[in-house]
Amino acid sequence: MSAPRTVKCWAAAKPKAALEEVCMEVPSLGPHGVELRVQFCGLCGSDVHLINSDGGYADFTGFAVGKPQVCGHEVIGIVTAVGEEVTHVKVGERAGIGWQNGACHECEWCKKGDEQLCASVKATCCEGNVGAFADYVRIQDGKFCFAIPEACDSAQTAPLKPPRLCSAPLLCGGQTVWTPLVQQTKDGDKFASALGREVTALSGSASKAEEAKALGAHAFAGTLDFILVTLATTQTGGRKEMESMLAFCAEKGIGASVVLRPMDEVNACLAELESAKHAKRFVLTRD
Repeated sequence: MSAPRTVKCWAAAKPKAALEEVCMEVPSLGPHGVELRVQFCGLCGSDVHLINSDGGYADFTGFAVGKPQVCGHEVIGIVTAVGEEVTHVKVGERAGIGWQNGACHECEWCKKGDEQLCASVKATCCEGNVGAFADYVRIQDGKFCFAIPEACDSAQTAPLKPPRLCSAPLLCGGQTVWTPLVQQTKDGDKFASALGREVTALSGSASKAEEAKALGAHAFAGTLDFILVTLATTQTGGRKEMESMLAFCAEKGIGASVVLRPMDEVNACLAELESAKHAKRFVLTRD
């Protein structure tokens, strides 16, 4: 068991506050735990909701337990420590962590491979956990740390032209799209194009139509232009969906279209994300 360690992280001291770089202690690493040195961390809409303590997110923030809120749950980095029971990733290897970082592994949902529905689900950056807006991130259930296939670059430049492609957002946004595709046989976005399906992209912003089509959509619809009668949703996905999604992306050369920014620009990136003007994902980088 490794000792507690102090990490540098970007935290909100109170709801809707600007993030400030602070030092916080993270717990000792248990026998099933994994520690990553953060290299890339995607920004997600959930990060904005947590920082703002919006609606149903309020009870899951660090604020709710008397701690700052440190977000970040689309992370790729280098494994720097593992517990003695961890065998699927090794120190020095590249790995990733998404939204979920724990489950009971005993309930009916876990046994079905739907760990995201477990009543004991744990989240990487909720309830006082220090997320990946940091130099290091630790989770105690290493089953939710995933080896990143060699063909999935952490960050690469598409040949001769932008956008940059990055695998970090796949750890949450990618899994969220992939899971309904495999569970409900409905497709979307780059995944659907790679599967040979016809894609209609939906967005609340008509300004994203051209980029959606450039990414493989055959048609575009503004979601406020009509009434949706039936919605089917999923909640991220389990470990099997994460693993199959990463393998598929490696096979097809799929990565998220991103804008890379240094982590000390996190406040500006969050403001741009909240404006909903950008179709690309922001990914924070650390040296």
